[in-house]
Amino acid sequence: MKKAGLVLLGILLSVAVLEVGLRGTAYVILKVKDYRNRIIRGDENKYIILCLGESTTDRQYPKYLEQELNSRDMGVKFKVIDEGKAGYQTNHILMNLEANIEKYSPDMIITMMGVNDSNDEIVFEIVEDKNVIKNLKLYKLFKLLGLHIKSTLSIGRYEGREKAILKKQDLTESEYENIKRLMDLGNKYKEEKEYLKAEKIYKEVISRHPCCEWGYVGLGYTYKDQGRFEEAEEYFLKILKQYSDNFLLYTAINNYYFGENKEKELEKEYDDLIKNNPDNPSVYFGLAHLYQILDIYEKAKKFYKKGIEIHRSLSGKEHSGLELNSAEIDLVLKRIQGKRVAYYSLTTGYNYNRLKNAVLSKGIKLVSMQYPMRSIEPLKKLLKPSNGIIFVENKESFENAVNREGSEIYFDDMFAKDFGHCTVKGNKLIAKNIADVLEKEVFKGH
Repeated sequence: MKKAGLVLLGILLSVAVLEVGLRGTAYVILKVKDYRNRIIRGDENKYIILCLGESTTDRQYPKYLEQELNSRDMGVKFKVIDEGKAGYQTNHILMNLEANIEKYSPDMIITMMGVNDSNDEIVFEIVEDKNVIKNLKLYKLFKLLGLHIKSTLSIGRYEGREKAILKKQDLTESEYENIKRLMDLGNKYKEEKEYLKAEKIYKEVISRHPCCEWGYVGLGYTYKDQGRFEEAEEYFLKILKQYSDNFLLYTAINNYYFGENKEKELEKEYDDLIKNNPDNPSVYFGLAHLYQILDIYEKAKKFYKKGIEIHRSLSGKEHSGLELNSAEIDLVLKRIQGKRVAYYSLTTGYNYNRLKNAVLSKGIKLVSMQYPMRSIEPLKKLLKPSNGIIFVENKESFENAVNREGSEIYFDDMFAKDFGHCTVKGNKLIAKNIADVLEKEVFKGH
């Protein structure tokens, strides 16, 4: 008995020593990060601004913003950090928010985002685990070791799933992190045009998580970026028929065919899909989305209503298709009654408000900026209550400039129909608009 007690005591002491060691290591890592942040910040007067967004931010206006701000006498020196990533949707920006805040310790965050979001994408979230044991560093260490072993042996895949839509309850935190890590790597390779490596990573995502639509979309667009259009189209149509409940796939494929001016071909495919899946609401929503991006609102409304009707008839049954509540359905119908540029998708609204709450809760100033040529009012409504948010509008200045000199002077393209990626002159105009607002609302009196 005494011997067993000593063994138990030894085990407890070993666990305690390991836990203290791990916490000590974590403390050292935090100190290293603090030191790195101080290097980024430099002297204490340097004001750190972190810019988040997609391709309209990535290597666009941020460098001109730093020049513009530092050319004005506002009592501080500014450092503007560009964390825009081409192709990012708001869910990617939200995923990386905490890491970016930890990395840079910004005084202010500027966002211009939402244009890449699919109108009807399903949103999922990870519920924070409050279990005390699971918060121990030692527990997390063994959990990571276990995940590594499972990954090596290709264990723990999604099998026997009947639905292709990612739901909240379908993803554990470890599975979510694994998907995110792999997708980040695949996207990085794709951005750097290392297509063979990107293709390998996306296929690994699909192999491990066959219900994750991100892998399929990434692989299809990797084929497209290589000019392998026939393969991309063959692959998109194949997975569309295989995962007919997956909304993100519909919207991604719609955007691809729209960009290639092949929407007529896709309409024929939808006819076949509806014949083979007459009771699947997602097919009708997919076709409605195609008509929506083509600005054919009567047809869009017709097929949204048909999809909603089927969805409601299936609610509560085993294969109910799409997870939409009545409020979301009303928003969908309202959104297609006017021009699409005046509205935000459910995904954008959800993620933008989560970002707002996370940033403001940390005492960081939040600047929410609207795209050029678009009104700021929908954005203000989206973020109500908007206390503490600084808004920047680019509509009036860009409209005046474009009317005076022409759109080609301020935009390299018009990918969003009403605006596009900016030229140097366009990005400098955005930088000036931001600086004017900050000088007036934040640094007045300096």
